[in-house]
Amino acid sequence: MLGGALTFIGLTAYALFAREFLAIGYLVTLQGWELASLLNVLRVEFVGNFIQLQTMTVLVGRVPHDVPYQLGRTFLATLTMPVPRGLWPSKPLPSTGVFTLAFWPDTWLLGGTTLPPGLFGEFYLNFGWIGVLIGAFLFARIGRALLARHTAAPQDPQRVLVYTLFVAMTAHYVRGDFAVSVAFLELLLPTLILLYFCTRREAVAGTIPSLPRLPDA
Repeated sequence: MLGGALTFIGLTAYALFAREFLAIGYLVTLQGWELASLLNVLRVEFVGNFIQLQTMTVLVGRVPHDVPYQLGRTFLATLTMPVPRGLWPSKPLPSTGVFTLAFWPDTWLLGGTTLPPGLFGEFYLNFGWIGVLIGAFLFARIGRALLARHTAAPQDPQRVLVYTLFVAMTAHYVRGDFAVSVAFLELLLPTLILLYFCTRREAVAGTIPSLPRLPDA
């Protein structure tokens, strides 16, 4: 815990130095060297880097009172995203669209920006706390299965690619949008198919004569 706290303080100091001092020559966020000011800087940096805590707070407070449970509709956007909305005006919105239009519509309608609820926020938006528990369990099981599959054949290019991409995309799932993250992985299907045919081993017809056994030393 102490190491994590010191690491966060160090990263906050670096962020202020790189983002403010190097850019404009002085610190904007830090108003003084008093303890209250320093703690406020840490609070602002923490909140800015953990926006999913804010979105989850909004979801828990207003779903399903103001916005009903989506019951899996945001996950359908994974399949319907390639279809132009001009051909299907009522196609399901991804979680980012549902979340932003429900609570901050001007952010999207005027600025064209959406706010992602994160993977656990999307589970809650669809199925409540039961969805969070079951969804987190299934997500962890998928990761464990991919790890076991990769460990069983670490030299297989397909398994290496699938596992490494899953690990690399985990942060995007947790912080971003499920449909967009899956759509990115779907773009790699041609590569996986190509790897399958390039690395497939054909059985050689006939038998290979066995080598004579060397005498024991």
